Amino acid sequence: HNTYLIERCPIRVVPSLTTLRQLQGRVPDPTVDLKDLLADSLLVAPRNASELDLPSSRAEVKSVGTICRSAAERNGLSGVTCPQTHLVSSDASHEAIVSHMPGATLLHYASHMRGNAMSTSTQPVTMEDVHKMKLKARMAVLSGCLSGRGALDKDGVFGLQRSFLISGCSTLVVSQNKADDEYTALLMRRFYSELLGGGCPDSCVAMQRAMVSMIQSDDWYESTASSWSPFVCVGLSLTVCGLSSADQPTQSKHTPVPAASAPRRRCKHKYCNQDFDTLLSLGQHKREMQHWTLNGQCSECLGCSRPFGVTTRWRHHCRACGEVFCNTCAPLRANALRDERQCTECRRSGDGGRKGAP
Repeated sequence: HNTYLIERCPIRVVPSLTTLRQLQGRVPDPTVDLKDLLADSLLVAPRNASELDLPSSRAEVKSVGTICRSAAERNGLSGVTCPQTHLVSSDASHEAIVSHMPGATLLHYASHMRGNAMSTSTQPVTMEDVHKMKLKARMAVLSGCLSGRGALDKDGVFGLQRSFLISGCSTLVVSQNKADDEYTALLMRRFYSELLGGGCPDSCVAMQRAMVSMIQSDDWYESTASSWSPFVCVGLSLTVCGLSSADQPTQSKHTPVPAASAPRRRCKHKYCNQDFDTLLSLGQHKREMQHWTLNGQCSECLGCSRPFGVTTRWRHHCRACGEVFCNTCAPLRANALRDERQCTECRRSGDGGRKGAP
């Protein structure tokens, strides 16, 4: 249907069925009250002089903190009830992070990651450090590159993802690939806005809607898959309750985004600016042609009578008349799509004038 899977349904990943059963046994009801979720938020964005600076990560942490405070205020929760701990730049040392993590109910970590360690302003927090903790966090967002990766062993993948699950955190958001600093911050702002700002109180559906909003953006770079696709929800899907009536979603959390109301999607190729409806019509035109010569029915080019063989291997169908030509007689013009290929005679006539054209 020329749509991404995330546009049709929310996606959640679990390492194995055994892990899923253990998580469901540990947390039978993955529902959390807003007050309990924001009881002690830990927002981390360290800066290490030996690593590439990530300026958008600090803006990301600030935006997440603002969204959490706004959600708490709308629901009658004060800053005393829902305190926030910001560890930014040089304040985010290894000792400070390790001391605050066990008591945090919501953890958002925006920094460099390599699957088995999280960067700090001093020495990194490793998967062994996390494994030794007993976490209270109901949700942890590891907003960095490759935070869902790890070392492959006969028992599965060992990394930060597994360490957080073992230590008591049942809902994670991790990345399986490298992530752009600027667009990661944009995705996280939309994710928290959907989750806490009235869009949808389900973590998986909130991530789905945040990604779909980027896919449907008019900004080419924002809608590119590499800007939003690295992240995935892992473990249980967390549902936030206790939101005020004004924050409740107007439709079911599993209601897909209506295709009719979505803006027309553009082809992402840098030389193509056509919408997908046009591309589909070109393919439909080819299938509905009254005459379409099969490759096995011809042994030579219809234009120059050059036999197809070792030296003339490429056979091309003219999209106007349906006949088979060599690359010389049916060249593909610069910046043109494959479904726009026409033979020289059809292009000269301008109306697909060969016999057999619909």
